[in-house]
Amino acid sequence: MKLIIIILIFNFLLSKSFASVIENDAISSGCVSTYVALANEVSSVLLNPAVVSKVKHNSLSFVYNKITPEVSGINFVANYKFGIVGLAGGYSSLGANDIEVYSSEKKDIYSRNFYFDCSLAISENFNLGLLGKYKNEFYGINENQNFDASFGIHSELSKNIWLGVKIDNFITDYMIVSGVAFRIGKLENKNLNKSNLDIELDEPKIDIDDIDINIDDIDIEKDTKINKEIFSKFNIEIDTAWNFEIFDYISAGFEWWISKLFAIRTGILYGIYYKNLSFGIGLSFILANKLRFDLAYRYNNIFNNYLIGTSFRY
Repeated sequence: MKLIIIILIFNFLLSKSFASVIENDAISSGCVSTYVALANEVSSVLLNPAVVSKVKHNSLSFVYNKITPEVSGINFVANYKFGIVGLAGGYSSLGANDIEVYSSEKKDIYSRNFYFDCSLAISENFNLGLLGKYKNEFYGINENQNFDASFGIHSELSKNIWLGVKIDNFITDYMIVSGVAFRIGKLENKNLNKSNLDIELDEPKIDIDDIDINIDDIDIEKDTKINKEIFSKFNIEIDTAWNFEIFDYISAGFEWWISKLFAIRTGILYGIYYKNLSFGIGLSFILANKLRFDLAYRYNNIFNNYLIGTSFRY
């Protein structure tokens, strides 16, 4: 009986509607995978292969995903960025260990994926990516092996609007996921370098942090460096997924950066094919601009999953 339950869970998770459960990270899970346009970390490469040339740093990411007492998964990915090209490689798996299959024999039930991504920045606001994936699956009867690929597009239409498209598994069983994201709230200029501002501070003393300055209006020599950092306050994304046969799901995700070091996410997804509703919530913490921790919980009437992820920038 346990084998039947496990296989049913795998059939749900590996179907079109739930495939993102083993292909996402702890960041996007808080938005129930509504992240194809907002994707800005390499751990989201399976959601949009174009993200690798979009990020500005190299990183190592690891995610642990607990779905049921028997079923869990991991995802590991690393990237290297040089110029307009970004490369990434990783491994993801979903599995249940020591499940009794037939004749009281115990085996591991699993789906394992090795993947490699190459992404290109066509311009500052337009990125393309191609991801190849080798799959190895065993559900208690036969072991299956195949190769598949996904193609991703990411475009910044303006400073407040992003567009993302992914053509997933276009060799075997394709699905198209498209999303549009909006930023709500004004942009903020942060981290002015006090030493670069020509202001006398000896007498009287002035607190530069209290001065409202638009650094775009400051006349600065070319070799003077000011760190202008812009981060969003509140982001909204709407995703749809379909193939030529069915309109698969629609979802909405919300991301609120309370500060540049802490974010809250939530989202809702309605699976049209399975008539299934999913909810998610997640948190992100960034320490010293190098180490990132992400927590997420996703609920629906078929399964719940808990995710914890960490990422180190180098």
